[in-house]
Amino acid sequence: MKIIQTISQFQHIPKGCVLTIGNFDGVHLGHQEILAVAREAAEKNDTELIAMVFDPHPVAVLHPEMAPGVLTPLEIKKHLLAQHGVDRLIVLRTSHKILELSPEDFVKRFLVENIKPGLIVEGDDFNFGAERAGNIETLKKSIPENSCEVRVIAPKKIKLSTGQTVRVSSTMIRYMLEGGHVDDAAVALGRPY
Repeated sequence: MKIIQTISQFQHIPKGCVLTIGNFDGVHLGHQEILAVAREAAEKNDTELIAMVFDPHPVAVLHPEMAPGVLTPLEIKKHLLAQHGVDRLIVLRTSHKILELSPEDFVKRFLVENIKPGLIVEGDDFNFGAERAGNIETLKKSIPENSCEVRVIAPKKIKLSTGQTVRVSSTMIRYMLEGGHVDDAAVALGRPY
């Protein structure tokens, strides 16, 4: 897997690639589902799977006192994303400048002008841009018509040892670990923590 850390390196990304954007903290079962769909699409379209992550977590920059614990440091995240078929990883250094971009400006600057994906694969709870104001509908509206498809993946749910069924998320896994429910966290991660 190749690592991209500057916008000047975007020129090496094949136009029409398959792209997914997120923090991917934990690279849990929900993330793995998104990556599997994206990998399959990349192979079908004979192109690359590109993942874009933010480092550090945006909350750590905006509200350091509220920063969530990190499930997977960047080096482990790189390894896990490569295992799940990512060809190139864009690591955006999280800054106030990037986090203050409106959703429309983020799409224009990164997706339309530089990456130019043919398909974007995201979870249904995808949010982006300043104040996390952008969502899947914003993404679809911000991309020029017929230039890129957006595919939304339904949430992954698991059954906990209590019998309760929950949606897998990094936040939920952090709560499980903090509460000592390591076995349930392992189920959500798809591997031991």
